Amino acid sequence: MKKDYSIFLGEIKSHILQSRYKAAAAVNRELILLYFQIGTQPSQKIKQAKWGSRVIQQLAEDLQKEINGLHGFFYTNLKNMRQFADEYSNLRYSIENLNQNLIGQLATGQLPAQSTDEFLQLATAQFENTEYFLSRIFFNISFTQQ
Repeated sequence: MKKDYSIFLGEIKSHILQSRYKAAAAVNRELILLYFQIGTQPSQKIKQAKWGSRVIQQLAEDLQKEINGLHGFFYTNLKNMRQFADEYSNLRYSIENLNQNLIGQLATGQLPAQSTDEFLQLATAQFENTEYFLSRIFFNISFTQQ
């Protein structure tokens, strides 16, 4: 009984840990897309509408007023998001296509599992070792301040 229970406990523990990892990965994917989109929009306004770079400071202040308890979207963080989006601006077209495909698939209820990974694959395509990029470079980028 004790050996069977140990095996059973190990299996349950494994399921819990795998689910935690999958949930964290899904949240991270969503945050990467959010940071890219947020960074892209002020950059476009500054270039196309000839808004000054002060718009980022104003945006940070207004977001804090508009959304009570909002954390992580201060001036420095928004500036980092813009820098991130500018660095990967060549992906803008790919992201727009990806978003269009996702909207169509969501409407029909046929969202393939691999779609959520396409952005990361595009973002890391220039690196030979994606694991190195993610662990040594990308996950060391901080968009929030404590």
